[in-house]
Amino acid sequence: MKKIMCVILGAVLLIAAAVTLTACGRNRDSSYEQGYVMYYYDSNNMELATESCDDFLYYDDEIVQAASLLYQMLYPTDSRHESVFTWNSQYRDNSTGQQREALNSLNAGNVPDILGISSLQKNKSILNIYFKDEGYYEMDELEEVICRAAIVQTLLQLESVDYIGIYINDQPLTIDNKVVGLMNEYNFIMDTDASLNQTNYFDTKIYYSDSEGKSLVGETVRLQYSNKTSMEQTVIERLLAGPGVKTSKATLAANTKLLTVSTRDGVCYVNFDSAFMSSLADVSAEVTLYSIVNSLCELTKVKKVQILVNGAQDGTFRDTYSLSATYERNLDIISEIYEETIQ
Repeated sequence: MKKIMCVILGAVLLIAAAVTLTACGRNRDSSYEQGYVMYYYDSNNMELATESCDDFLYYDDEIVQAASLLYQMLYPTDSRHESVFTWNSQYRDNSTGQQREALNSLNAGNVPDILGISSLQKNKSILNIYFKDEGYYEMDELEEVICRAAIVQTLLQLESVDYIGIYINDQPLTIDNKVVGLMNEYNFIMDTDASLNQTNYFDTKIYYSDSEGKSLVGETVRLQYSNKTSMEQTVIERLLAGPGVKTSKATLAANTKLLTVSTRDGVCYVNFDSAFMSSLADVSAEVTLYSIVNSLCELTKVKKVQILVNGAQDGTFRDTYSLSATYERNLDIISEIYEETIQ
């Protein structure tokens, strides 16, 4: 069975990539011993492929460098490879003239229109890509997975970037009506055709409020997730869905949306929309906060949790809990745990 290369785990050899018209790019700094690897689509083997060469478009500004990487992903030099941007875009015709205009934009410090991107925005170690072209959703499942994996793998090579977010017309990328969230190399695995939709199960505890809104009540549940979602996302989605025990109460407003969630070095970063700040009046701030923290800390890889609102880490939740802080599991606030598995 043909394999779909969705990620290359482990160390990635960073070698400079060949692209059209690279002579207009800036020379790389002499301190660089390695360059970038460019990811393309090998349709014959249905997998990601890389290209390398000695010439490249290098820029000091990391946003412009990100745009340069995306630009060069449009133009494989190996005839066996194809661009991962497979949808028909009103913003590009791939003509020599448009390529030249794109290079001029890059050299002027701008994101070229040829990409169909309204902006690239960076918040600390998070790089968000805002596509203004809904043609992204025209790709079939295989094309979309390969495209997303290529974008993430390429841009994670930027020195200060640890996570990639994708937005379509200012809305978070959704697949199967679920927000994809922040991505890094661990979001992609070696998949076969049969395993793209593979469902996995895990047992965990989700914490809701007691009837008085003053302590946490745990529910032991069995959750399922696929290769398109993470365990962290699945946990938050179950928390948002509300409790299965009638005497327990939800801890988050019903209209709260999870924008992104990802874990790095034991810290889980949970990014909600602004509705998170409109917390339930009959549930204490402590209960709401630790319903999230304790639920996520049930996962082995999560040791601490930081909550963001629309990607921002400033401000406080209900004038008490700083969004710039990380929080650890709090066992003292748990009053009861229902051990039976609730489907």
